[in-house]
Amino acid sequence: MSQMKARFDRALVNAFLYDSRLTEEGWEVSSSQDRPDFLVQGPEGQMVGLEMTELSAREHGRARDRAHELTAAVEAELLRFLAPIGGRGAIADGHVGA
Repeated sequence: MSQMKARFDRALVNAFLYDSRLTEEGWEVSSSQDRPDFLVQGPEGQMVGLEMTELSAREHGRARDRAHELTAAVEAELLRFLAPIGGRGAIADGHVGA
């Protein structure tokens, strides 16, 4: 991952943590690396690995094989995660394209 892409992705993760009010609870990016892209640490030492993934939007251009199924699966998983914590949204990736 280039340094510019890494900085952009880290900004997206920080924006997600802030917008979902997780920073208010003490969550912060602990480190960035190759796999997973980021480790996020909670207020009680919990660790969550985040992997940035580019999704192909269904309505833009030619979708790659099964891209719309992947998009739907990721959207469903995000909703399942966000519902119990009252999340308002999630950033799956900073770039959505064909």
